Amino acid sequence: MDGVIISSLLIASLLSLAFSSSTQQQSLSGNSTEFKTSYKESHKFSQLNKKIKKWLETNEETFDAGNEMIISDTPTSAIDQPFPANGSIPDDGCGSTSVRFDDGNCYPLMGRKPCGDPQLWVTVDPHTFKGRCTPRLCGRDRVFVARTGLCHDIYDTSECLGGRRLYYSPYGDAVCDCPIGQFPFPYPQDDCVALFTQGPCPFGQVVNITSDGSMSCMKSNCPTIYESDEFSSKLWKQKQMVPTSDGKCYELGSADPCSNDDETSSLLGFDMLKNELVCVDVTDPSSPYFFSKEENDLLDSVFDGVYQE
Repeated sequence: MDGVIISSLLIASLLSLAFSSSTQQQSLSGNSTEFKTSYKESHKFSQLNKKIKKWLETNEETFDAGNEMIISDTPTSAIDQPFPANGSIPDDGCGSTSVRFDDGNCYPLMGRKPCGDPQLWVTVDPHTFKGRCTPRLCGRDRVFVARTGLCHDIYDTSECLGGRRLYYSPYGDAVCDCPIGQFPFPYPQDDCVALFTQGPCPFGQVVNITSDGSMSCMKSNCPTIYESDEFSSKLWKQKQMVPTSDGKCYELGSADPCSNDDETSSLLGFDMLKNELVCVDVTDPSSPYFFSKEENDLLDSVFDGVYQE
């Protein structure tokens, strides 16, 4: 379910796992995207147009249009609601990661069942709020942006700013939102900040969840630990350390506090509604973190080499 955002309850109930993100998880602000060109940007286009005309008329070789860079406003709309947010889809009894079909059964959003065809997947009908099968236009880790007609990498910074990435809304539209375990703080328009890290808070404090479910800077009960981050512009990333009931601190997404003797594979997560740590079974097919090599191989065989960014 790469590149899918489901609802506010997904982050709330499933968690701030730190091992990646992706799909997730606040209620939707709408399906339309507005893109307004500023005066300054229009002026840049005008200047570039004049230079091109001049070059064509005089055959000058000193002007290289390829060296001209025009920076536009972010075109893909971002989730812009405070946390916690009210859901925009009526409760159908299927949970926040699934939707009910006409056959009465619940099926995972952005999943292949009951559609069957790997080029079809499950989305929500905005009129009936029931499940439907709609065309899947991009492969894994890609999101189709209707404005460009292209499949974009989920971390395309020309589409999303402030640490946000591309997701699909339950309706199948492209939206920008923070990765799982991160939220804009302290205001909805601000950059994404990982829970249980310092962010904009004073030294010795981290972004935490208060008793009323809101986010605030609170004293940290765990040591501050940094690790190298090869996937970010920042050289070092602060680990999301949380204390357990025995007073020990563990990193979100780690397996140690959830280890057991059975064959389940669970990782440490955080239930934001209950404000407590939980162990999440990532082998559960209903989990948004479920990984199927067979399913991924099938999708790669269908989409690889077909769509370009």
